[in-house]
Amino acid sequence: MCITIIYYRVYAIIDDKKVVAVKKLKVGYAGAKVGFENEILLISHIRHRNLLGLLGWSSEGSNLLLVLEYMPNGSLDRFLWGERRGFLNWKRRYDIILGIARGLAHLHKEFHVRIVHRDIKSSNILLDENFKPKIADFGLAKFQPEDQSHVITKFAGTL
Repeated sequence: MCITIIYYRVYAIIDDKKVVAVKKLKVGYAGAKVGFENEILLISHIRHRNLLGLLGWSSEGSNLLLVLEYMPNGSLDRFLWGERRGFLNWKRRYDIILGIARGLAHLHKEFHVRIVHRDIKSSNILLDENFKPKIADFGLAKFQPEDQSHVITKFAGTL
């Protein structure tokens, strides 16, 4: 089975003042809508300063849209390996690492169900205007039962 997921990112202004990110998913398999709606159910109830906030969504027909917080500094990978490489000083790097750890701790220990993200990478860490990190892209996230100490699964994530 061939699975193709293409993301289109667009920025919009709502209420004549708030900038948001709109992520359109074009998915090349039949169960995509069910997977998308499961992701919505998972992330719509999570609130933490280091997790990207979901503001809204739509699954009309084949259009799968997420309305998310806008992160003006983009993803961390731009600052580690991209056009803004070397821009982050060590204090900022430390604060970013600590913020990521706080977000993961919330998912693993503090939320009422344990959630494992399964795709932590620099392109899934977004930075706000003050370089505060937010973990994004919960497409591969899974619930983990409280009595399980680790997840056994097939390969997941990005190569």
